[in-house]
Order: sequence, then structure tokens, then C-alpha cells
Amino acid sequence: MKRGSIILYKSLLNSFLCFIIFSWSYSSKAQNNRDDKPVNLKVLPSNISENELRQLMDSYSTALGVHCNFCHGNPNDKGIGKTDFGADANPKKNVAREMIKLVNGINTNMLQGARALDAGIGSVSCVSCHHGSASIDLLEDVLFRTYKKKGLDSTISRYNNLKKQYYGSFTYDFSNRALLSFASKVNETGNFDDAITIGKKNCELFPDYTWSFVFIADIYSKNGKKDEAVKNYEKAIQLDPNNRYASQQLRKLQSSTN
Repeated sequence: MKRGSIILYKSLLNSFLCFIIFSWSYSSKAQNNRDDKPVNLKVLPSNISENELRQLMDSYSTALGVHCNFCHGNPNDKGIGKTDFGADANPKKNVAREMIKLVNGINTNMLQGARALDAGIGSVSCVSCHHGSASIDLLEDVLFRTYKKKGLDSTISRYNNLKKQYYGSFTYDFSNRALLSFASKVNETGNFDDAITIGKKNCELFPDYTWSFVFIADIYSKNGKKDEAVKNYEKAIQLDPNNRYASQQLRKLQSSTN
């Protein structure tokens, strides 16, 4: 082996060994940080074991789709080794405490009457409402808030990004009803064209869903665009001949034009 190759080999080997030592050292510090005796427990039982506490915190992280620094320490800190788990510096920690009390109260008090009638009723937990997200908003609420701030194009883009990130999970409802619920909120603001655009996107995503076409037809009908309304009612009836509402609305339109 040539001298230059030997020097390069030794340099790479030394770098690799340094990396291994640094990683082991950092991992040890991080683990020691997590293995410290639990302190400053104001809601959780004071005698909770370290293992029980770790499992409970991991369940919270999963339920909200967040990491430890969401509630502990500075949210901008990187690396678990820098987090002081006992500190109250992060205001979200006190919010979490109140939510823990809420969940405990529901399970121990509010469900007693229901369990007296049906012993099979289970318990609620953080994931019951959060479904893997830090907020508990429905998809249509997230979209409507975005729409009010940034308009339709940004909202459709956000919908696509959320679907790419969460589709198949339990966080948001990407079924055929969510966009129509959002479109209804937009329609109530008087932005009929935007509501129709959202309805048409739902038609593209769910071409066999009758109520998307009924929704669009209703808007057209209320705004005096009878030809477009008739076209969409007819499409709805084509998909579902037993849709009595669409059939009734179509007959009304046809009789008014004769």
C-alpha cells in the first residue's frame, strides 16, 4: 500500500473512532438525563416509577405527534441532552397538566353514570381527541382558517400537503365529507365561486360521491344558474337514482323553466 493511501486510511479510521466515542458519550448523557429521578410532579403521582413515567410521556408524544421539547424546556433546543425535564419554563407544560386533569376527571367522574348503564364503556385518553396532532381541529377547520388568511390557492395547497403527510393515519379525515364541510363554511361567507371550486375538487377526488354534485347544484340553483344546476342534479341522480332530494330539486327547476 502506498504511503499516501496509508495516511488517508489512518485519518479516516481516526475520524470514525472519534465519531463513535462522541456518539457514545452523547447517548450516555442523554440517557442519564432521562433516567434522573422524576421531580416537580404536580399532577402525576409522586411515586410513579421512572419506567412508568417514560412510557406515559411516550404515549403523550405519540398522541400529539410531538417530541419532548414541545412541553419541556425550550422548544428550539435540539437534542434531548439539553432538556431540563423538571423545569416549568415552557408554558405548554402547564397546559398539559390541565389536560391531564381533564382526562382524569372524565374517566373517574363523568363516565361513572354511563358505565353504570354499560360496563363495557372504555376510557378516554389524549389520543381520543388529538389523533396524532398537537391541535384538535378537524381538517375542515384547519382549511377554513387557512382560507380566511391566505385564500383558496394556498388552502388547496395545504390540503394536498396535509394529505401527503397524514393520509392513512388517524389524524385527519380525508374521506369524501371533509372538503364538502369546508366548502359549506366558505359558501356561508358568500364566496360562492370558491365553494364551487372546492366542490369540484371533491368530485375529482371522489367521482362516485353523489352529494358533491348535489352541493354544487344547490349553489348554482340559489344563484340563478339553472342550466349548471340541472346538469349537476342529473349527474347526482345518474350516480344514485334513489336520491330523492336531487330528484325533487331537479323537478322544481324543470317546472320553473317550462
